[in-house]
Amino acid sequence: NSAVIDWSDFYIAVNRANLAIKYIPQINGFNPNLLAEAYAIRAYLYFDAIRVWGAVPLFTDPVESSAQDLALPRTDGNTIMNDVVIPDMLEAEKLMSLIADKYRFTRTTIWALQADVYMWQNDYAKAKEVLDKIVASNEYSLVNSPEAWQNLFINDIQEGGPGKVMTGPELMLSIRYDINEPRDNPGQTR
Repeated sequence: NSAVIDWSDFYIAVNRANLAIKYIPQINGFNPNLLAEAYAIRAYLYFDAIRVWGAVPLFTDPVESSAQDLALPRTDGNTIMNDVVIPDMLEAEKLMSLIADKYRFTRTTIWALQADVYMWQNDYAKAKEVLDKIVASNEYSLVNSPEAWQNLFINDIQEGGPGKVMTGPELMLSIRYDINEPRDNPGQTR
């Protein structure tokens, strides 16, 4: 299945995170939340990669030239977890000041990522610590009716308007997606 083994979109996203991590700190008066999001995205991407493929080529510096060596060997998943995923998600938490925004990485979504990582590692004590932080934030709650539960999943984009967009107190991170919107020019439709 060639679509499953094609890593190109994954590495495009990794490279964009690496570019952000390299260049955001060079901007005068940069917003630390943006840098935190870049670290969180890279941690998330590599966490997913090692869960799916195990060992993968590791890029922590941006590819900025066609002269760069792109044929890196695979790096062991445990090494990636300990040297990239965990340090990146902890750096993201340290830099992030936003508590909640359903369309952005925030402190609560970083905590959710940390809980996922710690559960994957069977470190239940650390997972409970970060899950307790999410509960203490008072930003989210469980739905209490079938209609509210359904609203968590319904996305009914209508021609000429947004239509019904999923809503609910459990939603921590949503990805805005419109099939008619080109990926390289968000906000514009064809």
